[in-house]
Amino acid sequence: MSYIYKLIRNNQSVNRIVLLGWVLRVMEELVDLVPVVMFIWMVNQGDVFSLLQITALSGLSIFALLLKFAFAQGGYFNFVGAYQSTNQLRVTLLDRLRRLPLNLLLGKRSGQWQHLFTTQFKQFEEVFSHLLADIIAQLMLFIALITILVYLQPMLALATLLPLPIAWLCYRLLSQFFTPKITADHHEQALASSQLFEYLQGLTMLKSYAVTDLLLEPLVMRLQILRRSGLTLEKSGGIASQVPNLISQFGLVGFLVMSGWLISNDVLAIQTWVFTALIALYLMQVQHTLSMLLPESKVLLSSAKALYDIQTLPNQTIEGKGVSYGRFVLDHASFNHGLETDTLHGLSASINEGQFCAIIGPSGSGKSTLLNLLAGFQAPSSGSITLGGIDIADIGTKNLYQSLLHVGQHVQLFSGTIRENLLIADSLSTDNALISVLEDVGLHQWFTNLPLGLDQQIGENGMYLSGGEKQRLSIARALLRRADILLLDEPTSALDSETQKTVLQSLHKVYQNKTIIMVAHRLDTIVQADQIILMEYGRIVAKGSHQALLKKSRLYRDMWQYTPE
Repeated sequence: MSYIYKLIRNNQSVNRIVLLGWVLRVMEELVDLVPVVMFIWMVNQGDVFSLLQITALSGLSIFALLLKFAFAQGGYFNFVGAYQSTNQLRVTLLDRLRRLPLNLLLGKRSGQWQHLFTTQFKQFEEVFSHLLADIIAQLMLFIALITILVYLQPMLALATLLPLPIAWLCYRLLSQFFTPKITADHHEQALASSQLFEYLQGLTMLKSYAVTDLLLEPLVMRLQILRRSGLTLEKSGGIASQVPNLISQFGLVGFLVMSGWLISNDVLAIQTWVFTALIALYLMQVQHTLSMLLPESKVLLSSAKALYDIQTLPNQTIEGKGVSYGRFVLDHASFNHGLETDTLHGLSASINEGQFCAIIGPSGSGKSTLLNLLAGFQAPSSGSITLGGIDIADIGTKNLYQSLLHVGQHVQLFSGTIRENLLIADSLSTDNALISVLEDVGLHQWFTNLPLGLDQQIGENGMYLSGGEKQRLSIARALLRRADILLLDEPTSALDSETQKTVLQSLHKVYQNKTIIMVAHRLDTIVQADQIILMEYGRIVAKGSHQALLKKSRLYRDMWQYTPE
């Protein structure tokens, strides 16, 4: 239960409503014992029941039933409080997620994150709102029954409880086989979710090549593995529950044997034995219920651990050392993606404030990775990268991204309207400003034909737009932002030459005298760059202007020669 405690303590996610719900759930179970305790007390006072005693006992029993009904309504408090607490926990963890470095976010596939925050969190939520209260109530009822049994006859209590240590030890041993099955099943669910997500996303492309079965067969195999994993989990969970329950039920045998010995030696009266037998049977039922609930709690523990692990991941500094502008300096910066060899090797360069710097090189040379390092999405594995004399990791993401904007080649738009997607860059922009930037990227004609104008829905990730329209809308958003530093990763790859020229002219006009660092494929777009960084095999092999590189770099001359007109 340590992970549940840590998760709740770190997020302060248990409120008073939850605690009230737990208390009422316990009272709902304990109130059943009130007439029983009263009956035992009255019997011990005398041999004959008076009419007054019978009436009082009947009235008390009815009152206990009414109390039980009233306490049962407290389950509402438990559910409401638990869902409030888990919702607060979800918000806290999502906030934590946005602070993770990009390499950790990319370390899991989209489907795995989706599974963690939907299916696995839902499991935690349901168990937290239902199962935890039941376990607490049953444990308190168990303690109360043991107390009554000890009061009536300690030897019978000892005989009844004798198998429990063995049952608990057996449960602990079986849990060592059961718990890994839960982890494995969660892993298989995450993989199946990711594979299904990938299949749905790639279905259009697969249809165009008439190979829709290419990913279908692996997906079906993954689902079959998931089915086997689920069956294995159910089987091992059943064994982990039933075997300890069977052992604990031997306590009833011990109770009967001890009862016979005590009665034969005139140590135990028959009327007392009747009471103890009722309590023992009730105790067996509680033990059976607990044996069913405890394996289910392992699901709660597994989900709690997965959620708690998010909190242990390193996060990027939000509030750091303020810096608004300055020069980028790379000092022997290297990077790897967790592999044995580096992707980038000892990069050293400087990019002055207000420069237009282009990063070029053959495919796979590390251009985009370098841009991600400059954007602070990932940290170098060795060496350093500074902006204005301050290490990027120390600036803090809030300060850094107020001055820096990264526009990648993979456009990210959100389900909603054109206006909502543009206002991400500047929430105070007027409609005239929004229309102006759309014109700057060549979307004026397209925009005027839209029936709803800026309120036109674009679908999830711009699914109603073409590739070129999505890319230009993303660039329009960048024009609206007007950051001090603009990082571009092949931002016009989906555009034709004429549109590309128009868009780049608009970018340079808006970001005049500001720092622009652009990864480029077409060399004719970076001829006017103040500095060109040429990369090959993860290394900087040359630096300089277009004319300088034509003179000193054979690789650059070859690339320029094959630049399309």
